[in-house]
Amino acid sequence: MQITRLIAAGVATLLSLGQTALPAVASTPDAVRTDAIHWRLCDGSQLRGAECGSVTVPLDWAVPGSRTIRLAVARVPASGSPDQRIGVLMFNPGGPGSPGLPMLTTVASWLPADVRARFDLVTWDPRGVDQSGPRVDLCPAVGHATPPPTGPVDWAALAASTFDERATDMAGCLTARSSAAPYLGTWFGIRDLDAIRRALSERQITLWGMSYGTTIGRAYSQQYPSRVRAMVLDGTIDPASTTASYAREQISAASTGMARMAAWLGPRSRATLRRVQTALDERVITAPDGRTVTRWNLADTLLNSIPDQSSWPDTRDLLRAFRVALFDRDAGQRDRAAELLADAFPADGDTSLDAFSAFVDCADLPGRLSSADASAITAQAADVGGILNGVAAITAAVTCAGIPADFGHPLPPAATIALTTPPMIVNSIADPRTPWAGARAAANTFTGSVMISYDSAEHISWLRTRSACINGSVTAYVITKKLPAHDLACRFAAPVMP
Repeated sequence: MQITRLIAAGVATLLSLGQTALPAVASTPDAVRTDAIHWRLCDGSQLRGAECGSVTVPLDWAVPGSRTIRLAVARVPASGSPDQRIGVLMFNPGGPGSPGLPMLTTVASWLPADVRARFDLVTWDPRGVDQSGPRVDLCPAVGHATPPPTGPVDWAALAASTFDERATDMAGCLTARSSAAPYLGTWFGIRDLDAIRRALSERQITLWGMSYGTTIGRAYSQQYPSRVRAMVLDGTIDPASTTASYAREQISAASTGMARMAAWLGPRSRATLRRVQTALDERVITAPDGRTVTRWNLADTLLNSIPDQSSWPDTRDLLRAFRVALFDRDAGQRDRAAELLADAFPADGDTSLDAFSAFVDCADLPGRLSSADASAITAQAADVGGILNGVAAITAAVTCAGIPADFGHPLPPAATIALTTPPMIVNSIADPRTPWAGARAAANTFTGSVMISYDSAEHISWLRTRSACINGSVTAYVITKKLPAHDLACRFAAPVMP
């Protein structure tokens, strides 16, 4: 498996344009006319029962009178009577680059009836994503850094080659997408969000930011504190992140999350995992038709499973399949398990480079790593936590390779934020995607905030787990704006077994 394919899945959570740094003078949403949204029934079964519309905003909020783009917006109206309605609950599902509209009816189905009765649930496709302009096409990826299927891994050399090849690919992509790429960062996104608020004719919004959506929420509340009724930041990004700190988080994050998942998997599955990992360092699994499954396939699966505890039962079943394919005495059983695994990990022939998340992250994150920096961080991560930390560190360390430091429009430095209703911060103690320490730093940014620490590796926790401690506390806050008297530590709630 090419390491670039692992990175494409992970770089979520890119040389030079003629002019990449944008002017500091900015128009504001209040200074730009925003028409009310013309709502219509959405097309397609995925949004059945929802209403869709659009909001027109400047491509460049820093240049009054620049060309405009349209943002796709959708809502599920409150189910209760008009006198029950409180306002709008807006959510962003993260990414960067995740569209909101395809998630709308799913998120609506998660919400308790008391919330659905009181709020219009509203989301949008962020600029450059799915139905919202500007269009940002994929770029071809030329680099083909390929890790060894078995044997020792020179992590420093692998990181250096991956970094250098990605830098070349991203430089070309940045030049090819120069009409859109510099205008995708969060600085633009929070102004889009406030334009949507105005188009909704809402004085304030209740905001649920998930993962990267927590950066939107934090930056929006810093820029427009009076326009936030209440806010939930769920899977929370450190507001002081840099490219270096983002990469260094991965020195231990994946193995910390793996330890939490392994505790749930139990001693037999932990023993199976150790045995499988040792075997895959020495040999690959070969299906009867010649397809192979390697340690990199297993690592990719584990990295995706750790922050999603609903997938942990499936991961336990997958480990059993690896055990059978490697060790079963019956050749027929081994072949059937190998074929099952090969079907689960099809060869990826896609050579495109989805640079969108890097265009956003690298406008937001100050600083740049060198190839040598990426090598050092990756080697340290692999020393600490083996293949999982190594892959996670490479993914993070090469994020901004090929993107100049003055790219896009940066966010202002994080500052203390005092909201009329302080936010609720939710984070798992072993979340590998947004480590707990960064979430704690975000909570400290807000005067009077309350933090919920969940004993899991789950990345998004409100309504995504069976924790009554989380779900009850956050739901009550969203409706009443009343925070618990102190921070909460919520016990692990086991995933539902299939």
